[in-house]
Amino acid sequence: MATREGIYVGGHEIVERYVGNRLVWEKWVYVGYFQNLRTPFESQGYLIFDSIDLSDFNNKYRDESKVKDVKVRIKHQNNTITTVYAKYARLYDRDTRPDNYSRGSALYISFKDDNQRQVFKSNVTRNDSLYFYFK
Repeated sequence: MATREGIYVGGHEIVERYVGNRLVWEKWVYVGYFQNLRTPFESQGYLIFDSIDLSDFNNKYRDESKVKDVKVRIKHQNNTITTVYAKYARLYDRDTRPDNYSRGSALYISFKDDNQRQVFKSNVTRNDSLYFYFK
């Protein structure tokens, strides 16, 4: 069976296909990537990459209620890829007020379970690139 990369109707991309009430196909939507991230730290259920350079991350998916699943592809320096699944990923733009010189963005990733969090933490290194796909 062939895999379907996309469905287009009248020039518009379809990301879900239903037969009656039943969802029969969903597309993973590429939303952006990051590279050369620092080592993440944990806080309140999130892995946080601090002081990131903004990249091309699609803001359309910031609303957590629109996201069903997140696929994170970790591309290693040797061009191998590890895939993990997360609950949600978002950018947070910090404005730390005039009394603090630090301003920047942070990438927050929450995971569905501890297993996926551990797989992610044990596989990601400083020189890896992270590619995010939402559905």
